[in-house]
Amino acid sequence: MPQVNLSRRTGHLARAALVCLILLLQGCEQPNEMTPQERALLITVAEFAPYVKGTHDPNRGNFTKESNPVINSRELSYKFEYSKSEKEAPLYLSTVVSVQPRLLKPYDRVLHKAGFAIGFAFGKLKQEPLPDFPTYGDRSSMELLTLEGRPVGNLFTAEYGRKSVRLILTGIYVRDPAVWQEMFGEKLRLIEKFEEPKSPSSS
Repeated sequence: MPQVNLSRRTGHLARAALVCLILLLQGCEQPNEMTPQERALLITVAEFAPYVKGTHDPNRGNFTKESNPVINSRELSYKFEYSKSEKEAPLYLSTVVSVQPRLLKPYDRVLHKAGFAIGFAFGKLKQEPLPDFPTYGDRSSMELLTLEGRPVGNLFTAEYGRKSVRLILTGIYVRDPAVWQEMFGEKLRLIEKFEEPKSPSSS
């Protein structure tokens, strides 16, 4: 069975960086109820069950949906953080799938790149590209997150037309492209095939 790597050195600095990052990237959109089809797009703690020993409850984690009807956009997100009272790997997971007008994509890309850099720098996390990973969708990037020189997680981003996915992971990290594909390939295919909202501004 393919292995993923565990890291127990994320510490308070790594978690603080992620909290700062999430706050920085939050938008001011309208909350909505997520459909089952939309939930199925998000990478959750359940995907780690075959690879990580522990007692992670697949029903835990927070799902949120925000939409902006003015620009015909929506953002789906899931966040999971392990409980110190449970005997499990110190996993932190944040995944976001968003759909927005193509005209806003370059600005969104720059905004999130800056947000990642600021948030990670706050917690002394460094980003190291993993160039052996294939390209997913129109463009993608895969990075190893390190703390004090030790691997602690991953940052993954990909774009599929108007759709984009961002994943932040600490406590567990993946270096092998084949393992990543086995773990998340099906989810990424669902995102690619997911029907986008129709709007005159999307053309």
